[in-house]
Amino acid sequence: MPTSLSRLPFFLAVALSTAMIACSDKDSDDDGDGDGGSDGGAAHDGGSAGTYDTGLFVFNYEGTATVSPGMSWDGVEVAYAHGLGPDLWCEITTTTASTTPNTTCTDCTFAFDIDFTGSQITSDVGCDLVGMTDPSLYDGAYSYGLIEDYYYGSYGPYDLLMLGYQGKWYWAGEGSFDGSSFDYKFWYDYYYYVYYLY
Repeated sequence: MPTSLSRLPFFLAVALSTAMIACSDKDSDDDGDGDGGSDGGAAHDGGSAGTYDTGLFVFNYEGTATVSPGMSWDGVEVAYAHGLGPDLWCEITTTTASTTPNTTCTDCTFAFDIDFTGSQITSDVGCDLVGMTDPSLYDGAYSYGLIEDYYYGSYGPYDLLMLGYQGKWYWAGEGSFDGSSFDYKFWYDYYYYVYYLY
């Protein structure tokens, strides 16, 4: 999922990057609940007598940064995957830094064009299962911002993590800013992984 598109929430109908998972299918309900953990067995194309099935896992990004609005951003972001329980399957940690404010998010308290570097696998129980075996794919450049005290009709206030993509800004998750420390978490989605039965 190491692209700007992949960081957009699922309601924007963004497909799971093929760099994230090989040999698996994405299936997500609009309510975020998924549709169960199994599609049933099917013949394995590899020529063996094995069969395969699918299960659900959760993938998400969250991070923290020291932010001086209009000046600098220094932080860390974690991409992680786990099953429907709390056990962590894979974690990739990335350094985030910027001294380039982005002024195109006019409603943002702050926004930056951020460099993501030095990505490393920091927990590996099943990174191969969910396709997170190449941490360098999580390096890159992305634009993040924060809108504080946002109201959606009568609902709110919300502090929204914003993601810039091709000149537009999208709601992407939740953030909390105390004047210097910014904590954020993307809205998550469920994805399928494939496992083989022999």
